[in-house]
Amino acid sequence: MTWQLIQNPHGLWRATQGAQQIDFVASIDNLADIDYQTVLLDLAKWDAYWQADRCHFVPADLSDFPRACCQSDADYAAELAMHQQKIQRWAQELAGGSGSVPAVCFHSTLAHQRLRIRQGRHRIAYLRSLGVPCFAAAIPKTTLFHLAVKPLFYSI
Repeated sequence: MTWQLIQNPHGLWRATQGAQQIDFVASIDNLADIDYQTVLLDLAKWDAYWQADRCHFVPADLSDFPRACCQSDADYAAELAMHQQKIQRWAQELAGGSGSVPAVCFHSTLAHQRLRIRQGRHRIAYLRSLGVPCFAAAIPKTTLFHLAVKPLFYSI
């Protein structure tokens, strides 16, 4: 069974698969002085793009997180535990894959000519584990042009 996406009168968009439903709602992490536009990004395309940011990418298999991103084995273990805890929090919050997911919030500047997530990496990791094909993203309008260069949008 595949996920279906529809406009949602109670949020931005709703993804459904059988009895499961995810409501994408406005970001709770936007900064007051930045003008955002919320769009749907294709999760598979985003993952391919995001993997280049090795130390911020949250892989499906956390053991694939690069050790070089941490200064010590203890830091590496703590990093993996933090990722696991945050992903698990989303699993508990959305028990069974149903509930509201705020749009992932992005930084207002590019890092090495790339978009960077400000808040929401673990939401993406959890949605990926469910097989959801997209996610809502609050992109600062100053960096929205980058999405036109790198076609990451999801089409309903």
